[in-house]
Amino acid sequence: MTEPLYFEDIHVGVAHEWGAYELTETEIIEMATRFDPQPWHLDHDAAKDSVFGELVACACHLQCVMSALHFQNPQPMALAAGLGQKGGRFAAPGRIGDVLRLRLEVIDKRLSSSRPTMGIIEVDNALVDADDRVLYSNIGVILVHRRPGAVA
Repeated sequence: MTEPLYFEDIHVGVAHEWGAYELTETEIIEMATRFDPQPWHLDHDAAKDSVFGELVACACHLQCVMSALHFQNPQPMALAAGLGQKGGRFAAPGRIGDVLRLRLEVIDKRLSSSRPTMGIIEVDNALVDADDRVLYSNIGVILVHRRPGAVA
């Protein structure tokens, strides 16, 4: 296993991209059935008459895919906790067969004022398809461990 990136290893402006998560019809319907039972997520015929024109993934499904892709990061951060997100924009629907990946850029970092052994990282996250179309994006705020011994 690769050593995680500690706060000191993470630099503003650095961007990474990874993943290959395919949206399947079965998963789209299962997620929507449990969490967002709108007709355009559940039924092909009803979806044809929607603004989407076809069956599409629900918003919470795309958020879950983004989260899952975070944990496939080949260079994971020394994560202590997720602190939330800023914004959140659904720019395009996820469709059956879309293969999604995560694009992440570090946009800010600062030491934690309340936890000297940790830092706070802000990342611009984008869930994109094979055509580089952004489906969902947000600014994630993450609490990351500092390198052991970094604090005297």
